Amino acid sequence: MSVLATGWGGYSNGEIPLEALTIVDYPGVVANSFPGSLAKVYMRPDAARDLLSWLKAFRSHFGAYLRVNEGYRTLEGQNYWWEYWNHNPDYAAKPGTSNHGWGAAVDFVQADMTSANLAWLRSTCATYGFAVYGNENWHFNYTRAYSPVEPTAPEVEADDDGMVVIAAPDRTTAVIGPGYYRTLGTDEFVSAATVLLGPAHKGTTRQYDVWKAVALQGQSVRF
Repeated sequence: MSVLATGWGGYSNGEIPLEALTIVDYPGVVANSFPGSLAKVYMRPDAARDLLSWLKAFRSHFGAYLRVNEGYRTLEGQNYWWEYWNHNPDYAAKPGTSNHGWGAAVDFVQADMTSANLAWLRSTCATYGFAVYGNENWHFNYTRAYSPVEPTAPEVEADDDGMVVIAAPDRTTAVIGPGYYRTLGTDEFVSAATVLLGPAHKGTTRQYDVWKAVALQGQSVRF
C-alpha cells in the first residue's frame, strides 16, 4: 500500500495515544474486531472532522447511513494483518507504514460498496480530503496536510455514583462527579481512588478542564 500520510504530533505510526485522536461518533460507525483492534473508530482529529461531514452528506443524499468499521489502526493491529496476509504488501501495509497507523485512512463496510454508493463516494471524496486507494474500493486515504484540531474528548463512562478519576499533563489527578471536584495530592490517594473507581481517564489539558467544568455544573461526565 502506498503511503500518503506523514507523521504528526511527534508520534510514531500505530503508537498514537488515543487522547490525541478523535472518536468518529455517528450512526453506522462500528469498529471491526480483530487482534489489536479498538472498541471505537478513532481518526486524526482533522480527518475525523472531515469524515463526519462526508458521512452527513451521504446521509443527506441517500437517506441512509454509510457504515464505517475502521480508522486508526494500532501497531498490534497492523502486525496482525501483515501476518494474516503472509507479508504480502498488495493486501496489507508493512507494520509501521500504514495510513491507518497515522489515523489518516477509513474503511467502509464492503457490503455497502454498491455501484451507486461507490460512484458517489468517488465523485465527492476529494471535497472532503479523501482519495480512494487502488482496487480497495472500501478504503479511502485522507490526503490533506495535518491541520491541528483539538481532539474531541473521549467518552467517559461514569460509575453508578457518577464519580470518575481524571488526569492530564500539567494538571493534578482528580476525582470528579456531578457537582464535585477534588484533586488527589499524593500517589497514595491516587492509588486508593483508582482501586475504587477504576483507572484514571487520561486526556489533554483542555479535555481535563472541560471534564471539570461539566462536573461542577452538576452533570455526569459523558460527552
